[in-house]
Amino acid sequence: EDIRMENITVGYYLLKNLGIAAGLTHMWMPGIEGRDNLGQPIGSIDVSSSVMNLGFGYKIIPSLSLGIGVKYFQDKLATYSTTGFGFDAGLMVKTFLKGLSLGVAVQNFGGKVTYDSEEQKIPLTFRGGVVYKLYMPSIQFAVDVVKSIDTDYMANFGIEYVFRNQFSLRIGNRFTALETFTPSFSAGFNFKQQLYVD
Repeated sequence: EDIRMENITVGYYLLKNLGIAAGLTHMWMPGIEGRDNLGQPIGSIDVSSSVMNLGFGYKIIPSLSLGIGVKYFQDKLATYSTTGFGFDAGLMVKTFLKGLSLGVAVQNFGGKVTYDSEEQKIPLTFRGGVVYKLYMPSIQFAVDVVKSIDTDYMANFGIEYVFRNQFSLRIGNRFTALETFTPSFSAGFNFKQQLYVD
């Protein structure tokens, strides 16, 4: 329905085992036709959502990494708007099989929003996934399963190709009970394996 989600993220290695990342995500859609209590048209209703993220990743040991993040978001629904905060945390483990890693994450922990006078929690989300990396050529395959407290299970699949260890191209797809083809595309660049822009 012409809903679009756009994102830009920048990551930087502060130290050998510590990285920081910041990102901005914006969801927007065409105006929705508004109606009053009698069903009469009242013009277009705007709907949008923006999220600013700040995260840190730390490599505890070569095979185990921890990530934490905080997000600030702003939602707009017609004449109502709200802001709030949420927190994320995750672990990634490199397995004994070369190129195979596992990850788990909890997202939107502790966040609440208030529309008009009604307060509600933002959807707590659980995520688990696996990634397999080939080194010649440099290709990664990733699959994850996502479940939030107010939605059914959803699966995501993606492929990333890295050219000359510097440029990344990605394509992915989301699978739900109602949808089987919802593709997404991405590109990235890294400078000297230290500064990353996606």
